[in-house]
Amino acid sequence: RLMKRISTLFFVPAGCLAFVLIAGTHGSLAKSDTAVIAIHEEPSHLNPILGPQMSYATLVEQPMFPNLFRIAPSGALVPDLAAELPTTSNGGVSKDGLTYVFHLRKDVSWSDGKPFTAEDVIETWRLIVDKRVNALTTEGYSEIVKAEAPDPHTVRITLRSPYSPFLSACWSNSQFTILPAHVFAAIGPAGVNTAPYNTAPTVTLGPFAFASWKHGAAITLEANPHYYGPKPKLRQIVFQVMPDQNTILSSLQSGSVNLAQVGPTQVGPLKSTSAVKLTFFDHPSWEAADLNLHDPVLSDVRVRRALEYGIDRAAIVDHILHGYATLIGDAVAPSSWAYDSSIKPYPYSPPTASKLLDQAGWQMGPDHVRHKNGKALELTYSTTSGNPGREEAEQIMQQQLGQIGVRLLVHNYPASVLFADILFHGNFQIAEFQPTGGPDPHLRIYRADSCHAFPPEGANYGFWCDPRIDPLFEKDQAATDRGQRKRYFSEIAKIENEQAPYLYLYSVKAIIATNRLNGFEPNAYGQPAWNSEMWSVE
Repeated sequence: RLMKRISTLFFVPAGCLAFVLIAGTHGSLAKSDTAVIAIHEEPSHLNPILGPQMSYATLVEQPMFPNLFRIAPSGALVPDLAAELPTTSNGGVSKDGLTYVFHLRKDVSWSDGKPFTAEDVIETWRLIVDKRVNALTTEGYSEIVKAEAPDPHTVRITLRSPYSPFLSACWSNSQFTILPAHVFAAIGPAGVNTAPYNTAPTVTLGPFAFASWKHGAAITLEANPHYYGPKPKLRQIVFQVMPDQNTILSSLQSGSVNLAQVGPTQVGPLKSTSAVKLTFFDHPSWEAADLNLHDPVLSDVRVRRALEYGIDRAAIVDHILHGYATLIGDAVAPSSWAYDSSIKPYPYSPPTASKLLDQAGWQMGPDHVRHKNGKALELTYSTTSGNPGREEAEQIMQQQLGQIGVRLLVHNYPASVLFADILFHGNFQIAEFQPTGGPDPHLRIYRADSCHAFPPEGANYGFWCDPRIDPLFEKDQAATDRGQRKRYFSEIAKIENEQAPYLYLYSVKAIIATNRLNGFEPNAYGQPAWNSEMWSVE
């Protein structure tokens, strides 16, 4: 099994869903003691190994759940629960790439005071690969043939074959985390999917620990007194369900909001507020729309390519995203080391789109809609509801595709419904969301493109299967040279561009606005709260 279900990603596209940090609005706590992060949608659970894993769940989980390694803003892996980064030079990785030795910190305790040991790491792996567990993904973990603990603070892992992204994909905070073996021993694999822990993870390792969840209102975390790192400067973080984006903007301007991811349309008003600081940075994510190849219309590559040519992405970037995005032609974000600039986005060309549709047998009718065998060329486009930027883009696409004879209907859904029900079960024709590549593109692209990653085994929601793809993934998995790996990704990207299994749209810059918040540091490879132990509110 690979990825069961996945969310949009860590950052929400500009002009779309937003999360915020509000200070001094919870109870009688001092402003310097409490931060409130508003989330547009409520998570379905807080168990980081389970799917679906929405961005809001990841946002809440990151202050509670560390992993063996943390990804620094530079993209480098640094030790967290592990005492050192294993390499061939220090004996932590064998020369054949099949054996890894993790030396764990000896000063780590769970939030209930129990010691963190090698058994926690091994039990987490066992749960992830157990077929009874609805794991987010088993990719990477399924390569492990043996995990053993020579002593309580050492883990020795043996792989079936070399797996180049093993450390970042499986053991960093960009992916899963470690679960408490002493808690899950009583639950057992058969009980994981429905365990009370999933909505009340009372035993964790991070700087903040779970306190309460008032469904429909707020999730509260408290500083963890057993945390092994720097003592958190905040006493509490409250994640509040807060759907109104106008309130987010005005609260940020007034100073009651300390941190928010904002969209390009909000940059102008915020620039006029002297207390607000705006931070712009590239993020390894992209906006794309899955095309369901089980649909008889979209199974024709000529129709898919016609849709690519029929959308003026540059106009959307200019008029809706105000230039804070880069056009893309495949599933590797421009900020990634694997990006190939020679693979160009489809240009806007209605004549080319019309020619392709003619060749596919779709003829323009008197109603200005194309028809074939008595059926109108009508497609339904879906994305997450409540996203002004995406909704505006949908209107532009409706107009542009209408000019080439495609009637585009819009039916949007709450994020939890889109990912768990619509995408996962293939109940769509076109569905837009925002994937992320993380520090290593292998895992995300494999989940979406592999012939072995159809739901429920992965996130290939569009059921695209090209026999050329998986052999390239296998070569990349065994490669150790980054230049060689980049060539494999370029070959994959060329096939993606040629076959158009998605509408590749653009990669949007992350824009973070802060007001009176100290300690925030942008990190393209993690949630904004990745270093929440360093935060304080003035």
